[in-house]
Amino acid sequence: MMGDFEKAAFIEHNRIRTNPEEIVPIVKEQISRFDSTGRLMTLEDNVRLRTNEGVGAWTEAVQVLEKQGKFAPFKWNDYLSLAAQDHCNDQGPKGAVGHDSSDGREFTDRINKYGKWGGRAGENLAYSSSSGDGMIVQLYIDDGVPDRGHRVNMLSPDFELVGMAHCKHSRFGGMLAVAYATSFEPNDLGISEVQSRRKI
Repeated sequence: MMGDFEKAAFIEHNRIRTNPEEIVPIVKEQISRFDSTGRLMTLEDNVRLRTNEGVGAWTEAVQVLEKQGKFAPFKWNDYLSLAAQDHCNDQGPKGAVGHDSSDGREFTDRINKYGKWGGRAGENLAYSSSSGDGMIVQLYIDDGVPDRGHRVNMLSPDFELVGMAHCKHSRFGGMLAVAYATSFEPNDLGISEVQSRRKI
């Protein structure tokens, strides 16, 4: 259920929660890639990325990381991963974005398909051709999202479980879907799906 891409993203996500100071050099290195306008960043493959907020979003992320408390690491959940994979399968080929499925379902509907979540549930989505750990840092910086809602989900003490799925995306190269919950009790479909995928 957890491929190499998801494993890298999962490890980086937990590193942000448990050792945020280790992420500071990564974000600072990205800051060094901005041009003199403070808006354009040169990526590793010499692609120039026009950011929404500019270097200020990265500077703010460093400041938050340096003061951030530490949180318990997430536990991986295969059932949440199934819900995330469903959204990837739906959006990737179409090049769609957003939290609603093409048939109008919300993220909680996708999670409910495989069982019952308790407490709170949430979803983060990243679209880029970056690596798994790179997408997680991207979600933390949250460029262009004024309330930093992705970061709020990443650091929420209410979430204990996480499942992720990565897929190709026809517009942005790749997509990472991340599903969160406080607790989860799988139903028969969820159990059957996980068992069948573990046999592959």
